[in-house]
Amino acid sequence: MEYEGISNNKDQDISTNPTVIFNTVLTTVQVKDAQNQQINGAEVSYYGSGWKVIGNTVNGEVTKELLPKQITFKAKYNSKQAQKDQDISTNNIVQLTIE
Repeated sequence: MEYEGISNNKDQDISTNPTVIFNTVLTTVQVKDAQNQQINGAEVSYYGSGWKVIGNTVNGEVTKELLPKQITFKAKYNSKQAQKDQDISTNNIVQLTIE
């Protein structure tokens, strides 16, 4: 299955259970500066079949429903950026620090 550029696979015997369910994870991306202060207005993206913009942070955060797997996230603010790979199936809060 593909959702929002992220693909996920599931093995299931559809002869015994024909309904295949894929769950998303509400993912929160938090963006802070080197002094651990929230950054408002940072543009946050993730990589799924190309870079996709989630939106700009409000109170240092932005959220998005995504399929659970390892995803690369990026935040840009002014001329600086931070990037991180994270498995959101085990931790759905992504913390990025722009220095």
